[in-house]
Order: sequence, then C-alpha cells, then structure tokens
Amino acid sequence: MKKIVVYDDLGSRTRQAIEANLPDGFSLVFASPKSGEAALAEVADADYMIVWAGYVPTAAVAAGKKLRLIQKVGEGLDRIDVATARTMGIPVAKTSGSNGASVADFALLLMLATIRWLPKAHSSMMAGEWLKFGLRWAPMKCAASRWALWGSVRSAGRSLAVSRGSSPVSSTTT
Repeated sequence: MKKIVVYDDLGSRTRQAIEANLPDGFSLVFASPKSGEAALAEVADADYMIVWAGYVPTAAVAAGKKLRLIQKVGEGLDRIDVATARTMGIPVAKTSGSNGASVADFALLLMLATIRWLPKAHSSMMAGEWLKFGLRWAPMKCAASRWALWGSVRSAGRSLAVSRGSSPVSSTTT
C-alpha cells in the first residue's frame, strides 16, 4: 500500500474531503509540521507528500527517503526546499492554474463592484446613511463602461477556457 503524507495543518472539512477521495491502494496520514520529529517520522516512510501552505524545510525533505513526489497544492514553491528535493531525485510539482476560474470570477466581481460603487454604498450604509440619489448615476456609468467590461469578460473567458483544457474563445465571437 502506498503512503501519502499531508504535511500541513488543515481544517477538519479539508481533511474529510481528502479522506473521502482517497483512491484504493493508498493510506493517508496528516502530519502537522508543528509536531516536529513525529511529522518527520511520518515522512520517512511516505511515498508521496502533499502540502498546501505549510513550510517544508530541508529536514522534512531529507527525511523522505522513499518519496516519489512532493505535490504543492497551489502556486509557489518558495516554502519547499526544492534544491534538496532535486538532489535526492524527488520531483516537486504544483497545481498551476487550478484556481484560474475562481480568479477570473473574482476579477469580474471586483470590476462590477467598483463600477456600481459598492464600496461607497457599503461604507455609507455602515455609517447609517442612505445615499438615495448619491449612487443613482452609477448604472449610467456602467453603460458607458460596457465595452471595457466586455473586453475583460472575453479575456477572462479565454483564460477560463484554457485553464479548463478547452479551446479559447474565438476573437471573432460576439
């Protein structure tokens, strides 16, 4: 049976989701980097290591004599001692683009919130004010900005299509 060690401090819902999707033939251990030697002992006989935001120092990589892969969930390998892993012949992978759809959604949300003056509306409401007429012309501003927004939507659509593995949106599509 292949052993996967999750070398990070994760919440219970994340742990449950990982456990529920564990394929047959694999065992799973959660090792908190804060537990020091106990975590290193779990890494020692692991075949695979998964890490989210945790720091994977030289000692943790060096302890993994059987490691076949260190998988970083998300971007950035700056918290993993990649040089030691390379020296030991352990590949280090990351999940580039896995959050592309969420980033595109959030970018569009922020554009719409800004165009519709949501921050101003929120702060005035929190101050107990009601800007009945102060925000009225924001929708007209939206109409004037529709072409800029359309270009952004099309760009986000291309990014989303590429991140999901399908072909990008054609530039001639209207």
